[in-house]
Amino acid sequence: MDLTQPVALRLVAVLHFLTGHDDPYVVVTRLLDRLAPGSYLVVSHATLELLPPEAAAALAGGDVPGRGDFTSRTYQQVARFRRPRPGAREHSTRAGASGGVCRHRPQALSGSDDS
Repeated sequence: MDLTQPVALRLVAVLHFLTGHDDPYVVVTRLLDRLAPGSYLVVSHATLELLPPEAAAALAGGDVPGRGDFTSRTYQQVARFRRPRPGAREHSTRAGASGGVCRHRPQALSGSDDS
């Protein structure tokens, strides 16, 4: 693979296994910084936002078989992984996960899951 040429970095069903202590925004920034401009980032991420409240509460409380480290993030938190170029059209679909595709343009992401 020639990383001097644009490629697609696919983080599909991966990022929800990184906790806040893992600094997921810093991890993604480091990965993107190694890619050529014009590369694409593809992300999907589990979310509890669209579940019925009782199901979301059970899952947030750890009632997940084989859960291990799992961090649900909101749509807005997942959107922070993207770096859309100014004026870019955005399309997203929300089901039990949030996701998106964006074209890479260098700039740092802030670290912290608090927003």
